[in-house]
Amino acid sequence: MIKERQLPNARTAATLSVLKCTQNKAFSNIEITNTLEKSSFSKADAALYTLLTHGTLERLPLIDSFIDRLADGGIRKVDEKTKAVLSVGLYQLLYTNRIPQSAACDETVKVAGFLGLKSGGFVNAVMRRAAVESKKFIENIKTLPEHIRYCVSESLLLLLKKQYPDSYGKVLESSFEPSPLPLRVNTLKTTVSDIKKLVLDSKEMEYSTFGLYWRGAATKILEELGDKIFIQGEGSQYAVSLLAPREGQTVVDVCACPGGKSLSAAIEMKNNGSVVALDLHANKLGLITKSAERLEVDIITTAQNDARHIIPELKEKADRVICDVPCSGLGELSSKPEIRYKETESFEKLPQIQFEILCESVKYLKDGGKLVYSTCTVNKEENEKVVRRFISSVDGFFIGKEKTFFEPSEGFYACEIIKA
Repeated sequence: MIKERQLPNARTAATLSVLKCTQNKAFSNIEITNTLEKSSFSKADAALYTLLTHGTLERLPLIDSFIDRLADGGIRKVDEKTKAVLSVGLYQLLYTNRIPQSAACDETVKVAGFLGLKSGGFVNAVMRRAAVESKKFIENIKTLPEHIRYCVSESLLLLLKKQYPDSYGKVLESSFEPSPLPLRVNTLKTTVSDIKKLVLDSKEMEYSTFGLYWRGAATKILEELGDKIFIQGEGSQYAVSLLAPREGQTVVDVCACPGGKSLSAAIEMKNNGSVVALDLHANKLGLITKSAERLEVDIITTAQNDARHIIPELKEKADRVICDVPCSGLGELSSKPEIRYKETESFEKLPQIQFEILCESVKYLKDGGKLVYSTCTVNKEENEKVVRRFISSVDGFFIGKEKTFFEPSEGFYACEIIKA
């Protein structure tokens, strides 16, 4: 285990974070956030650190295959610390255009020295050889096994290949694309068109179907627009539009945290009515309260509850129910690289839990009310099959609209279920 100390630069920080995520199974988004909070990086170094950490973790199987090839075909054993150093260095060589190869090589050797590794000579030799062979390696990627080429577990590849035989390659390829920041506009404060006028560098902003996308630095736009926006994926925005909550209604969000859909529903209701945000994890409910205060939304109340059991006092009280269930997260490959390497057996029990939650959640609905079932996965076992099982098992409900999102760099499913 590396003893932590003051980090001199972004590359060393990225190497340490990659090591934590690979050795200690740290979640990449939490690790990146924690490191940035503890660092004194400039904005440029913070961006470089984030790029190198996320990008390296995202491409690990490809980078590992290159390390094996460079280390005498895998004959030479490479320890985990040295592999982390090389992985970040090779990511720079293979996948960043703005970093000169000479700088990538030199800085990688410096990282090895800072970490006190005795393998500095080996690191230098591998990086120099990689610089020569990088173009050839990129060209040969198409000859590698598909799970390595797309950087996913074999079982996950097989699942997607079975469910989407004609489009799985496109879906996985798109997961490598840089994701623009999806923004929901707080229409209690402003309008989409006014946001466009407020943003100085509007070339970095574009309209999405339900809001906006920002392609510049996240901190810049979040600081500039404050309570006028919040981050929310297009699929989640679609789910709330499908829910179509109206002023004066009662909405129950059964798995609410971190609260984006509860907030969106309240905004659609013009902050008039009641939104009850429930979640299994009581310690996370403060996130919703804090966000509501920032956006000046005051119709949301929160409570801890296991979604597999309804709150009796709310039975048949809701006009709308948001049912965004726990899922495998396969729609978040581009933002959470560790999901790429999940084995499918790790989420085989989820459809039963999702079914139980759905069966309970509809009990909140009044006659004629509407529930939107949603997930951030493209796994049909957790989506269409759960909904069809519910419809065939419980009388008095029918399916309205449903949609699966694959792009841009997002997988999401939403289905409208109406109580007759």
